Amino acid sequence: MIAALSLVAASHVLNRLETKYYIAGAVRPRYTLAERMRHYRVPAVSVAVINDYTVVWSHAAGLRDVASKTPAATSTLFQAASMSKPVAAAGILALFEAKHLNLDADVNTMLRSWHVPPAPGNSSERVTMRRLLSHSAGINVHGFVGYDRDATLPTLVQVLDGTPPANSEAIHVVAVPGSATAYSGGGTSIAEQLAVDATSEQFPEFMRQTLLGPLGMTDSTFAQPLPQALWPRAGDGYYADDRPVHRGWHVYPTMAAAGLWTTPSDLATFVIAIQNALRGRGEPPIDTTVAREMTTRA
Repeated sequence: MIAALSLVAASHVLNRLETKYYIAGAVRPRYTLAERMRHYRVPAVSVAVINDYTVVWSHAAGLRDVASKTPAATSTLFQAASMSKPVAAAGILALFEAKHLNLDADVNTMLRSWHVPPAPGNSSERVTMRRLLSHSAGINVHGFVGYDRDATLPTLVQVLDGTPPANSEAIHVVAVPGSATAYSGGGTSIAEQLAVDATSEQFPEFMRQTLLGPLGMTDSTFAQPLPQALWPRAGDGYYADDRPVHRGWHVYPTMAAAGLWTTPSDLATFVIAIQNALRGRGEPPIDTTVAREMTTRA
């Protein structure tokens, strides 16, 4: 059965990619993966397919390093960018459940190394972990551009304060917490600092122990910079005009917001853990409570 599903998945991904929209009455366009990669000038793609709570097929195409003509493999590590956020959120929710911490408490009562500056105005609403993870805490800074591998890196506290060598503005409350949803990598970085303060662990080690290890996501890490031992497996980055990113990739001290290196198969493992928990078959670190918190609108 798995073998048959693998063949079907392979056929669809490699030879039958379809556009979401097409002209009524016209033949729906179909493309091969290679055609779409050329069209969008994407040097490498890695894919994993889930069916019935199982990864049934994985595949990599193209070059992880164009200059050396090194092929991509299913074990090639890619920067997950903002897909780091839900993985980090699951780890933080598991921490709160294990330590019986209150998702609706003022985070300043738990932060030690840094505190959220007082909000403007006289609102009694507080910045809470539930609001940070649901992007409803009223925090600024949409995202982070990262740092050149040769650059001096800021600490997370320097990023939160917006002080050199951080290249982003200070993180603070700009709207009444709970009043609206506005995407905020800054808010995710506050959540990261709280996890570090609550565990006295560096964030990559906290995530390895709390989530990645227990789920068997052995091809994933939040380590920033990427450890040298993993450089040969890293997929290089390229701009839209085909220029390579200097030295291959950027570094993200804001690990929870953008620091995950992973593979599609590991991300699929994470998704399956949530699916299983939501159908009553979850276990720590992603049990039913954590999965429901992750999928319930705040």
